[in-house]
Amino acid sequence: MSTSHLSLPNLTKLIFAGNLFTFAQFLFISGEGLFHHLEYRPPSPILRLKKRTVPVYRWVVQVVLFFTVSVLNNIALGYRISVPLHIIFRSGGLIISMVLGWALAGKRYTLKQVISVVMVTLGVVLATISSGSINTKGRVIDVSTSDYVIGIILLSIALILSGIMGLYQEFTYQKYGSNWRESLFYTHFLALPLFCIFYSDIAGQIQSFNNSRLISLDIVINKVPGDFHVLDQARSVLTNCSLPQTWLYLIMNVLTQMLISEAEVRNDANPPGNILAPGGERSRLAIECPEGIPEVSEL
Repeated sequence: MSTSHLSLPNLTKLIFAGNLFTFAQFLFISGEGLFHHLEYRPPSPILRLKKRTVPVYRWVVQVVLFFTVSVLNNIALGYRISVPLHIIFRSGGLIISMVLGWALAGKRYTLKQVISVVMVTLGVVLATISSGSINTKGRVIDVSTSDYVIGIILLSIALILSGIMGLYQEFTYQKYGSNWRESLFYTHFLALPLFCIFYSDIAGQIQSFNNSRLISLDIVINKVPGDFHVLDQARSVLTNCSLPQTWLYLIMNVLTQMLISEAEVRNDANPPGNILAPGGERSRLAIECPEGIPEVSEL
């Protein structure tokens, strides 16, 4: 393979890489969380996990819901659901959260809040109805009605489970107090064994990533905006080092999703008031690019 310049379209050639992206995010966040949850208790020389503030069974329930939502979101993209529609459709979770909050938690909402959520939901419905085809590279690809309906059903189930998960998380915080680091760590760490279900899929995706074209790390440094200075000795080393381009995208995705996840979990643990959006679902969607879905430059 030859070293090439940095370009986005290479990533879109990889099909169904969502499971690998999601696994990498969970693994990285779990590893980072271990530094905050391991402690030394003398006289034992073995590091142990810190005492939890929330019973483990509560985290297990949340992990199962969270993992199911993540998997359903990824599977839905395989049914020709376009990425823009996928993003818009998830806004429909507002009305799910409002109904569940009213029915199960006894919450009450102002008329202004209700009208706002209804308007957003109508927009989601209109976008869903008008997205029966995918426009990619100037070609309009008609999506099978059955595939499209299955994809919408999967997204709908994911929205409902996400609303239930957010409400369950809220009840947990009310009873045991908020601990955003513990929530972030256990919702990822306990989910790692579940990825064994997708072992063969992830292994194939890793092979595809390894076969992508190489890119020099020196080129990556030059793409960093701002006054980013690298020592000449370090630059000479980077010039001779290369990395498959798609692994670079995965690394950047994991790092940015780590920041987003921490911000969202902090927000869920310390809500400023009535939150309509589903609190349980994180924005960790590992965007896949199946054939027919618009490339990044086209969105």
